[in-house]
Amino acid sequence: MKQHPTEGAKRLLDSPGVPQLAILTAFEHHIRYDLSGYPTVHNQWSQHLCSQMTTISDIYDAVRTKRPYSAPQPPEKCAAILQKMAGREIHPQLAANFLYLLENRQDQP
Repeated sequence: MKQHPTEGAKRLLDSPGVPQLAILTAFEHHIRYDLSGYPTVHNQWSQHLCSQMTTISDIYDAVRTKRPYSAPQPPEKCAAILQKMAGREIHPQLAANFLYLLENRQDQP
């Protein structure tokens, strides 16, 4: 499981026409804001902004949707999880912006 960012990036690298940013994002999307996570990177690594946004949406999706190992969580619980992770595991301002957008969606009643 922890090899999928590296393996995914390799597959994309071998696919003609795939943008470099897509390859980088596939590689970095499980690296956390504090550089924990996987794959392991050196402590001077600078994670791309697109990867940081993808990390947040990936976490939200993992918590919000039904998985074989867990039930989907309500949006309020997902928001609480992201708020707890902000500043350590995910970019704090990006997390705040993501939650703001969720709370202010135009399609909500």
